Amino acid sequence: MSLVAVIAILDVLSKSWAHQLLVGKGSIEVFTGFNLALAHNYGAAFGFLSSAGGWQRSVFIVLAIAIIGYLGSRLWSAQPEETALNIGFAGILLGVCSILMGFQEALSVTSPIG
Repeated sequence: MSLVAVIAILDVLSKSWAHQLLVGKGSIEVFTGFNLALAHNYGAAFGFLSSAGGWQRSVFIVLAIAIIGYLGSRLWSAQPEETALNIGFAGILLGVCSILMGFQEALSVTSPIG
C-alpha cells in the first residue's frame, strides 16, 4: 500500500504543478514536437457525453464510488501471492480516485460575485 500512497501523492503534486505552470499560457514547448497544454474535459473519455446536460457526471461519480468500494475491499483482503493482480487493482483504484478528484475540483469551481 505504500507504493499506492507514493503514486497518489505524485499524481496530485504533478497535476497541481502542471496546472499552476500552464494556466493562462496556452501551451509550453518542452522540446521540438512535444508541447504541454492545459485542457479541460467536461465529458467522459475524449469528450464522450460532453453535451449530455450534466446527468453523466452524477452517474460517473456513483460508478466511481462503487468501483473504489469494490477494489478497496479486494485489496484489503488480498493474498500476498496475488502480487500482479494487487498491483493492477491498485493502479485502477488510483485512476478512479484521480477521476473522482477531478470531478470534485470541477464541482467546486465558483463564479465571482459581482
